[in-house]
Amino acid sequence: MRTVKLITRADKPDVPTHIAHPNMSVGDNHDASVQVREVTEVPDNVGDEQVLRLFVVTCDASLGKRLSFRFGDLGEGRILR
Repeated sequence: MRTVKLITRADKPDVPTHIAHPNMSVGDNHDASVQVREVTEVPDNVGDEQVLRLFVVTCDASLGKRLSFRFGDLGEGRILR
């Protein structure tokens, strides 16, 4: 199992979420407009791009302050905030 970190822009929903460097710290950056979030418990055989795709269709990054998500909670048809 591993963790994938993602960069989101809560202030600009038209800016796509993308994969962050693994060494980035989770939390707010640049006056909270940029957030590094993490997906934990990612199986080793699942690629970063698949995690990113599932995160984008599952999570509403514009609401809430949740920064950590379990991979098993992600999935199409679910909305996590």
